Amino acid sequence: MTPMPALRDWLQLFRAHTAPLEVIIAGAGAALACGTVFDIKVLLFAIMGWLYHSFGYGMNSVEDYVQGFDRNDIHKKHHPHQRGAISVRTARAVVYTGLFLLFIYTLIISSFRPICILLTFIVLIGGVVYNLYGKRMNSKVIPIAFAHSLLFPLGFFGSEGSSILDEGIEEIIEEDIALVVLLCTIFLLFQISYQIFISGDLKDIGLPEKQPLLNFGVRIKDGFFHISWGGTLFSLMLKTLNLLLLFPILYLCSSSPAAVLAVVVLSLLILVMERRLMEPRPWDHHTTTRDMAIMEVLTLFAMVFAITGRIGWWGAFIFIGGGISYFVLLNKYLWGTLLRPAV
Repeated sequence: MTPMPALRDWLQLFRAHTAPLEVIIAGAGAALACGTVFDIKVLLFAIMGWLYHSFGYGMNSVEDYVQGFDRNDIHKKHHPHQRGAISVRTARAVVYTGLFLLFIYTLIISSFRPICILLTFIVLIGGVVYNLYGKRMNSKVIPIAFAHSLLFPLGFFGSEGSSILDEGIEEIIEEDIALVVLLCTIFLLFQISYQIFISGDLKDIGLPEKQPLLNFGVRIKDGFFHISWGGTLFSLMLKTLNLLLLFPILYLCSSSPAAVLAVVVLSLLILVMERRLMEPRPWDHHTTTRDMAIMEVLTLFAMVFAITGRIGWWGAFIFIGGGISYFVLLNKYLWGTLLRPAV
């Protein structure tokens, strides 16, 4: 009989240590609408981001185990299902109930606005499709990229940002804030695409699942990571295009020179991490997962700095400082590591 799961077991199943990624996306969208981080709507959508991450990743954990993808992964033998801490039946009951309650909660905090109902459906359906079929799809990046990136406009339109919808399409087009929302959403589409298409396939390389990255000559042979020139250029192009979107966002948000400097510095660091990931080298799974985690976090932080002209420096401090503190403390509690996620 499976023992009663402890709180730590559930948080491990939810992979709760990386929840700041979705918390910041949804919360920053709400903060952009409200013009400040000090608004109850920002807190409500930050909570929505945490719940979305927890139940979504919880579903991913249990379905990957059920489908057999994680059962023999030596890097995941410490996960709750693999060590028998949580049964499949119990996990499914919790995560599917949680997703339903999340749907209701999101509609309530967004005041049942039609655009938010639509975005909520897309976000949840995209996540469910990825969790159920992603490991067998070459196009797996599409549903999850839309699911995660649309948390930003959901947070925006679910908060006071919905007011621009009352003014008509001409006014929406003229509003700089609407263009900022669009650019941030596209930025997140690029970020999540890189995270799934490059980082995700790299993390799980060699496992029996669809890995489009292998089409670019990526392989591990005799303990050495090999990649073709095509793969190198594709990875660099995807991340560069991702980062270039930050500069029109900076301009539209009238962000300060300090914010511009922060974005430039972070962009350079991100490109350094991208080269570390995608250069031929002796293969080390632990170092690779650490580097990809750092790059993903820095990419999201760069977007937060880019919108400081709209959300204020306190917003950046709370999202970034709070995100780092949460990640480090929970990572240590759940897995015994500081920066390398045990995924």
